[in-house]
Amino acid sequence: PRLYECRDPAMRKKIEPIGWQCRGNKYYRPGTLESCKEFIRGVHYFDSFASAAQFIRVNRIDGVQYTGALGEICSNSNMLATPNASPTAQSQSPALYNLPAAEIVNRLRKIGWKWKKGKNELDDFLYYRPGALEKLKDQAVSGIHYFQNVDEVAEFARKFCIDGLERTGHIDEVYENRYADP
Repeated sequence: PRLYECRDPAMRKKIEPIGWQCRGNKYYRPGTLESCKEFIRGVHYFDSFASAAQFIRVNRIDGVQYTGALGEICSNSNMLATPNASPTAQSQSPALYNLPAAEIVNRLRKIGWKWKKGKNELDDFLYYRPGALEKLKDQAVSGIHYFQNVDEVAEFARKFCIDGLERTGHIDEVYENRYADP
């Protein structure tokens, strides 16, 4: 049977060989522990086997063509169903946060990031996370809701594993240990 068709005991035995990792009671999707510094429950890991199994079944992860890896696109649903997935950001290329800074910024614009002319002559442009201009207007905070240069944007994308699929950097997304110093 395909992975998503298995009963829980059989599924539990089959997920580790395809890259899922269990740490304590948490089940991490393939590639997550190696590529991310911060983790979102329900996106990168699950609090229980039951939650991981539900994710596998909803996304029809077969354990052969699809393993549940981060950024994996399924033919039956365009992408893996996760709480913050954006259907407009479909890509099988390397994770956005692994790209050079200029490429990160170019891709972020396609998923809702906006930029506008800087407030003073020192800032050429200000780079706003999705939702910041609409919801916060002049109350947006530099370094949290918007950034003053491409390198700050890239640092944010890398720190919080903004991949353009499950994480877009929208101001409503919640990250564990948000804005914590490394």
